[in-house]
Amino acid sequence: MSAPADMVACAIRWLMTAKPAVSGLDRDSHIRDTCRQIVIKFGLDTNQAVHAMADWGQLCSPPLSESDIARHFQNALVEGTGFESFSFAAIADDPATFAGKEHIATGLRQLDAVLGGLRVEGVSLVCGKPGQAKSTIAAQIVANAALAGDPVGSINLELCREDIAHLAIAQFSGIPRRAISTGNIRNGQTSAFRSAMDQLKGAPLYILDSGAFPGALDRVKLRALVRRGVEQHGWKLVLLDYLGLLSPLEREDQFRSDIENSTAIKEIAQECGVAMLVVSAMRKSATFSKPNGGKVPSLDEVTGAGRLTYDCTNCFYICNEIDGEDPNRGTVYAHCLKSRYSGAGKRDEPFVFDWTPATGRIVDRLAHYPMEDEL
Repeated sequence: MSAPADMVACAIRWLMTAKPAVSGLDRDSHIRDTCRQIVIKFGLDTNQAVHAMADWGQLCSPPLSESDIARHFQNALVEGTGFESFSFAAIADDPATFAGKEHIATGLRQLDAVLGGLRVEGVSLVCGKPGQAKSTIAAQIVANAALAGDPVGSINLELCREDIAHLAIAQFSGIPRRAISTGNIRNGQTSAFRSAMDQLKGAPLYILDSGAFPGALDRVKLRALVRRGVEQHGWKLVLLDYLGLLSPLEREDQFRSDIENSTAIKEIAQECGVAMLVVSAMRKSATFSKPNGGKVPSLDEVTGAGRLTYDCTNCFYICNEIDGEDPNRGTVYAHCLKSRYSGAGKRDEPFVFDWTPATGRIVDRLAHYPMEDEL
């Protein structure tokens, strides 16, 4: 039975990311496994598989002819669809089932106590309106993770790497960003500046801006960047800031781009074994009564996220307010719109953090530390 045409197209896109088979003892095994994936994921028949795998076959060494592809694919069909490994008994007997998923600590104890950290192979969304500290809290999380020893890739489509470095230094030195960016660091601040510099220089934190990729960043380039970061530097957490600036492919409308981009981000997290932290905007119509309560936006009001709001592990709506008596003090609220593996999405109250607007520093407000009976 032939598969629908769109499944053939999906198989071709998947094969664009699949490693080709090269000469060696594992070549035939790799070809067989790839054919089995085509059977399991896409349900193609032999003629469809020969067409879909043609370009991939030419990348193999030595290249695969159409008859080679057909032969390997027929063998994969004979071996079965692989459903045996999907039985409950097989899942229960697999040691990986109960090994526990790896999580990356955010360094914000409220979130880590409830979520266990950011789930590897999952996507966490941080969304909000402009100027509400969504990028700031994301930057705080990735810096905290890197200082804890987890290799982090921070991919920034809005700010340059120098601006992100200034923010990180400000967050950990207590020196205002304005002073760092203008070079007006006072003598009394030198020790704190050097201490923060030494901390961050020793952390596995990689800050990528447009200098790391030619032209606009699309999902194909993003996948290549993350793969390279994982292979070369062992990235475990990847920040994308922000989703709305991820470019569509050629001749792709915005709606289709949003769907394909969100699908790709989920796939990247799973294929590369990383926790993805993605910053996104809210629709202009999104409203709320007050930062620490009242109406909060719904998942449908997150812009550019396509299916990602429904496929993601966590989704947080970020907003802030300045202390009415002290403009140097503020509060950041993280409303959990969704949390797949915890009860955070059912919380009536947001997570509450102390925020220093001048430095961007965000830390736990211990009075709001969540207890288990709150969840």
